[in-house]
Amino acid sequence: MRPRVRVISVEETIRELRSLLSESFPHTTFEIGHSKTFRSTSLTVVWRGGPHAREVQAITAPRQGMRFYPASNRRRRISTVIINQTGVRERVSYEPAFVSLHRLQG
Repeated sequence: MRPRVRVISVEETIRELRSLLSESFPHTTFEIGHSKTFRSTSLTVVWRGGPHAREVQAITAPRQGMRFYPASNRRRRISTVIINQTGVRERVSYEPAFVSLHRLQG
């Protein structure tokens, strides 16, 4: 039997990302928006100057709910194991399918 997977909502994912990004890059302001289609929800993270996209991606990538496989033009829902607030391991899947990053020059 497969273990239960708790789905982390868009709002909870945004709160988590804001917290992690502000801790990691305290001198940078991030704007996080979301858009919803009939198939999925995606997040957009925008910031000016500060960290490079790779640094931000290290934080955002694990919080995407899907992976895209270009060779087959398919996407697949993924889950990950986290340590929750009570210290217990838990399998979760993030509702936002994808997180796109936009670093503005300035």
